[in-house]
Amino acid sequence: MAVCISLLILIADFALHAVCPACTLENPMSNATCRICGNILPSGRRASDILFESPMAPKPAPIASTVLDPKTIADIIDVVVKAVAAAMPTVPAAVARQIRVESERAVQDISVASSTARRKIQSAVQDGLESISAKIRDHEDKTKKLLDARKLAVDRSWLGRSTGGLYYCLTCTKHSNLLTHGRQQKSDWIAGNAGVNPCNADAPFKRQVHTHEESAMHKLAVGFDTSANTIDTAISKFDGHAEAVTINLMRTAISGVVNYRAFNDFENIVYLQDLNGADMGDWQHGRQAAAAMLGCCEDEWQEQMCKFLSTRTLATGHRPCLGIAADKVSDSRFSSWQPVCGRSNYLGSPVSFLLNLHKMTVDCTGASCWEGIKISEKKCGVEAAQSISFAFDGEAAYQGEVSGVKSAIAKERPRADVVHDYPHAGELLKDDMQKAYPYCVDVQDMLRQVYSLFSRSPKQMRAC
Repeated sequence: MAVCISLLILIADFALHAVCPACTLENPMSNATCRICGNILPSGRRASDILFESPMAPKPAPIASTVLDPKTIADIIDVVVKAVAAAMPTVPAAVARQIRVESERAVQDISVASSTARRKIQSAVQDGLESISAKIRDHEDKTKKLLDARKLAVDRSWLGRSTGGLYYCLTCTKHSNLLTHGRQQKSDWIAGNAGVNPCNADAPFKRQVHTHEESAMHKLAVGFDTSANTIDTAISKFDGHAEAVTINLMRTAISGVVNYRAFNDFENIVYLQDLNGADMGDWQHGRQAAAAMLGCCEDEWQEQMCKFLSTRTLATGHRPCLGIAADKVSDSRFSSWQPVCGRSNYLGSPVSFLLNLHKMTVDCTGASCWEGIKISEKKCGVEAAQSISFAFDGEAAYQGEVSGVKSAIAKERPRADVVHDYPHAGELLKDDMQKAYPYCVDVQDMLRQVYSLFSRSPKQMRAC
C-alpha cells in the first residue's frame, strides 16, 4: 500500500507545471526559473505537501497483508487527483482526466487478492507515467522550437513577435496596403492576419522563415521600403541644402544693411561669392529678394524684442524700463512716416532698436504724433509705466506747450521726462558755434580740401 501511495504522489508531482508569466510556457514546478527566458516562476506547492496536509489524507491504519480495501484505495486516488487540481490549477485537463481514469480503471476490478490489486495499481501507475513523460517531451520540443525562433529573430530585424507568441514580418506589414495579390494580403506573415506559430508541426520554423525571405512578396516589400527611404533621404538632403543657401543669402543681405550698402550691391556680392565657390543657390539673387529677406529678419527681431519688453526681469521683478524717441520723415512720394525708437538696458548694456514705423495721416499734428507713439507701444506690448522718458526735436508738433506731444505727455504721464533730442541738440549747438565763430567754417573747409586731395591721389594705389 505504501508503494502505491508513493507512486501516485510521484505521478502528481511529475504532472505539475508552472506557467511563466513572460513567455507563457509551462515549466516543472520543481524549477525556480523559466528554462527559456530565465524569469522567476510563481511559487507553488507540490502534490506531496498538499496530500499530507489534506484532511482527506488516509490515516496510517493497519491493512491486512492479504486483503486490500477498494474503498480505501479509491479514497487515496481521489486525494491525489484533488491534490493535483489544488496545487496546480493550470495542469492540462487531459493529464488530470487521464490520472483519474487510469486509477479508477485499476480500482474497478480489484479482487480480494492483494497481489492482484497491487498489479492493477502498478499497471495504472506505469501507464500514467508514460503519458506524463510524453507530455514532458512535448514541452521540451516546444521549448527548443521557441529558443530557435528567438535566435532567428535576433539576426533578422524584419521579424516581429506578437504578445501571443506568434511571429510576423514587419516589412510586409508596413507595406501591406501596396500588396495587390489576394494571397499576399491574406498571408500569415502580415500582423493583421493569423501570424506564424514557431511550434507548428507542419514545417520547421527556420524553413518557414527562409521560404518567406526568398518569396516574391517579401522582396517586393523590401523594394517598397528601399524606395521610401531613398525618397525621404532625397527630400531631407534637398531641405538641408535649401536651408544652407537661405542662410548664406540672408547673411549677405544683413551685411549690406549693417555696412550701409545699397540694395544693388547685393546682386554684385552674391555673384562674387558664387565665383569664389560659395553655394549661393540658383535663385533669390535680386535686390527685391534681399528686401524680402530683411523683412523676415525684422519680423523675427520684432518678436524677440516684444518678448523681452513684456517679460519681468529676475533682478527687479518688473518689466524693463524704456526710453522713446520719435521724429517725422517724408519719403520720395511725400508720404509722412514717424519712426518710433526705443532704448533699454539689456544684460548691462544699453541697446537701441526700432519699435515701429508708423504711417502718419495728412495732418501731422501733435495729437496724431502722440497717437502714433501709443500705437507703437501697444504693438510691442509696452505698458505705459515702462516708458519713463521721451526725446524729440524742437518741432512745434512735439515740443509745443499747448497742442504738442510734450503737453499730452504732461497730462497723461506726469512722471515721465521729456527732453530735447540729443543728436538734434548737438546739431543746433554746432550751428550756433559756427555763427558765433566764423573762422571755424574756414578750418572745416580747409580740412575737407586736404582730405579730398589725398583721397584721390594716384600715389595711394601703389603697392609700396
